[in-house]
Amino acid sequence: MKVNSLYLSVYDMTRAVDFYERKIFGKPASSLTERFSYFDIAGFLFCLFNPAIGDEAHIKGNNCIPTIQVERIEEYLNELKSKNVVISMDLRQVGAYHLFQCKDSESNILEFYEIKES
Repeated sequence: MKVNSLYLSVYDMTRAVDFYERKIFGKPASSLTERFSYFDIAGFLFCLFNPAIGDEAHIKGNNCIPTIQVERIEEYLNELKSKNVVISMDLRQVGAYHLFQCKDSESNILEFYEIKES
């Protein structure tokens, strides 16, 4: 088994793509339509899906929390703060994991972490 993608529900594709391009990934979307867009991150597809197009039934909610590994977590947190990204959980340590959470433009939660061995 191999997991090679995930998608988050968004309701304003333009706003969501802009958020991920400018504030999270720093690169343009690999594919972009009003219904489905994605970013190719080293072969993993981080996708955005607008269920309102096509009138697909969908209950809005944060059912998936993507976790994104970064280097220099403190610097990354400060960078997101400088871009006015809403931090929903401050930096904390859980074992070797140093992590924080933020909200995207559609109120989905993202978690960023760095592993720091003692």
